[in-house]
Order: sequence, then C-alpha cells, then structure tokens
Amino acid sequence: MPSIYTLNHGAVEKERQRLDFQHVVFKAIMRDDLPPVIWLHLKSLPAPRVADADTGTGISLEEFAPKLAKEAQLDGFDIHTKKSHDPASLPANAKLQYGNVLELFPKEYLGTYDSVHVKLPYAVLKKHEWLLAVKNLKTLLKPDGYMFWFEIGAYGYASNPYSAALHEWKSIESAEAVKFGRGPMCPVLLPSQFQEAGLQQVDEKVFVTLGRPDLTPVITRVALKYLAQSLNGRAGIDFQRTVLAAVKK
Repeated sequence: MPSIYTLNHGAVEKERQRLDFQHVVFKAIMRDDLPPVIWLHLKSLPAPRVADADTGTGISLEEFAPKLAKEAQLDGFDIHTKKSHDPASLPANAKLQYGNVLELFPKEYLGTYDSVHVKLPYAVLKKHEWLLAVKNLKTLLKPDGYMFWFEIGAYGYASNPYSAALHEWKSIESAEAVKFGRGPMCPVLLPSQFQEAGLQQVDEKVFVTLGRPDLTPVITRVALKYLAQSLNGRAGIDFQRTVLAAVKK
C-alpha cells in the first residue's frame, strides 16, 4: 500500500533542507529543544540515553550532543533513513537507524532510555494508529524517564490579518488528510492517550504564535515549504494509487 506520508517525494536534499529549517522554526517557537524539566533530568545523569523517534535528518540529536555528558547515547529512529545527514557528520555518540513507531522495537532498546523525543508524526499516522505509537514509544522508557511529543494541531492554523487563501488551503488539506486516513482531531487527543498508555504526570503546553511577531516571517516560510512539498507528495500518492488500481484491473 502507498504511504500516507506526503512529504517524502521529490529531491532528497530539498526535503532534508525543509526538515532542518522546520526544526529551527519549532525550536524558536518553544525557545528550546526540550522542556526545562527534561533538560534538568538528563543533565543530572552521568550517561543519559535519549531516543529520537521520526528523527528525520537527525538534527535534534546533533543539537542535544553538546548539551549533555560525553557519555550520553543518542539514538535516532526513522522509517525513511535516506533523509538523514551523513553519518560521518554526526556526533560520535549519535546513531541513526531504521525504526517504526508502529512496530515493536528490538528487545535491546526496551526500558533503556531516560527520554524519548518525537516531533510531528501527524503526517505519517492514520487516526487509529496514535495510541499504538504512544504505547510503543513508552516501551523504550526507563521507569523514571520522560516522553516529549511535539505536535502541530490541524485546527490550529490562523493568520493576522485574515487570509481567505490560507483557510481555503486548510479546508483542502483537512479533506485530503481524512481521505488518506489521518485524523485532524488526533493531536488534541494526545494527553488522554498518554494517560491511557500508562504515562504519569501528563502535561500539555500550547504555543500561540500570533503573539510572536518575531516569528511571523519564518513561520510563513516554513508553511510555504510544507505546502509545496505536501502538494508534490499528494500528486505522488495519487499516482501510486492510480498505478495500483491499474495493476488490480
């Protein structure tokens, strides 16, 4: 079956650049890579272990490395390993490998991480897969470990001044998301799914960027990059489905 991920079509280097720029923008929104409580926990450990799921290029691990003890182990997992940076450019204690949040992780990784980090899997998950992803990621954590999930809400898009074009695009994007099996409401259900999966002390923070005029130029730029790549990907997915339909005939 074709993937519902619409951002992995076209030139690999172009998508790699988009992912790296996206990382910079979302770090600016949060004003850091991780919440302070997680940094405090990781920096208190002589050899912390961090798992970065859906790691993309691996840029998060590159930025974690100089902030943690040299003995730290940083492991990135992704189903699309061709997007990663050159392994030779990564910190010595960072490793990128295949990993699918919808599949059980190898036994040697279970219960070994002090922090599990995942960013923006909305584009790759179908609506019925979110709880499974949460449960699989939880298996990686030590009993006192932290999970950090950064997500963007499909209904959280806004503009000032009002943009009819933006809202028309969101209407189309949401309809297409449903067609591909995604669930636009899924991000807002995450806290309850964390609790259902057995995670404790679940905390949620919502970032409202309309109050950050300093971010307007970069958010606009990252949105346009996402729009272009997403439209390109939809064309690729529609083509895959056409081919599959022809084969079935």
